[in-house]
Amino acid sequence: MIIENLLNLVDNPSMFNFVNGELESIYKKIFLDRNKKVLMKPYLHSLWVNFQKKGEFQPIHNHSGLLSFVIWMDIPYDWKDEAKLPFVRPNNKIPPGGNFSFVFSNGNCRQVHERTISMSPEMNGYCCFFPSDLCHQVYPFYTSDKERISISGNITFKENAVDAPFIVSNT
Repeated sequence: MIIENLLNLVDNPSMFNFVNGELESIYKKIFLDRNKKVLMKPYLHSLWVNFQKKGEFQPIHNHSGLLSFVIWMDIPYDWKDEAKLPFVRPNNKIPPGGNFSFVFSNGNCRQVHERTISMSPEMNGYCCFFPSDLCHQVYPFYTSDKERISISGNITFKENAVDAPFIVSNT
């Protein structure tokens, strides 16, 4: 499961802390008034399939809804091979070629930060959920003539009145 592989404190502490902070922000948006007798239920707002050819990319963007997701169906290249291309800047810790990245500011300054998910065929079948308003991008790839295929979508929440008080539990 992508959450266990990418978001564990031991192997990837910066991604783990980053996503946990974003999830806390989502909880605050969903549960604005915990005394309200309202239950927020998720539903799939939109769904689409992305087919990208060599050299194509998705520039920095965000989505509507509260949560978005991507499921990588066919990654026909390895980011390590993309990093060996002659035009790649050697000073990047993780060169961006073909990778998926989140782009954000920490709010203390105008500096922009990036958290990268490295793409390879090993990512096929993995899913990543993230806040819809979190900017992200997909870099172009050049080492394969096959299409990169992913499924993406947005999840939003609807209010449903309930008889019992709304209680959030940590269990």
